[in-house]
Amino acid sequence: MKSEPATTASTEPDRYLAQDDLAATLTRLEMAMIRSTAAFSRWAPELHKLVTGDQLGMQDTAVLHCIRLRGGSTTLAEMMMFLNRHDLASIQYSLRKLERSGLVRKAKGPQRREIYYSITDRAREHTELYAARRYEILIELCREVTGLETSIASAAAVLERLTGIYDQAIQTVLNQSVLSASHRRRGSNGS
Repeated sequence: MKSEPATTASTEPDRYLAQDDLAATLTRLEMAMIRSTAAFSRWAPELHKLVTGDQLGMQDTAVLHCIRLRGGSTTLAEMMMFLNRHDLASIQYSLRKLERSGLVRKAKGPQRREIYYSITDRAREHTELYAARRYEILIELCREVTGLETSIASAAAVLERLTGIYDQAIQTVLNQSVLSASHRRRGSNGS
């Protein structure tokens, strides 16, 4: 029985997602965002659980803090824009969970169809405890890194800009999908 020769690693560097310096740098950032998002998604719910005893998922924690950051009351549309989310059903699910746990209440707004979501006194207390422990733990760890505040400000600006670029890229992909489907239909009609 003959075995296939083992493939050896190419002496050429793998340029997958790194066709030039900009592509390589962006790939490094994308991998860092994936890892940072995963770490943050573990951190925020764990801190909430530590200070309140309540187990919330990352999305629930994000929705709760979004409402607090928006002054304690906001509409669903404002919340979705603030969080850059498009998955309405998922956000509504978190809002229902937060309502059932006594952290959020909803009320009709001045417009007939407008609904506002507000944090309860219990949620205000929980978010205050969260903020205090966050400061004690996370902010103090950040202070240990010289120059980190400036780097964080720069990173936030870059990430905010990249959010717009990724959103624009999504629109390009969606437009290309529509155009490709249109070309396929015309081709199948013999046009």
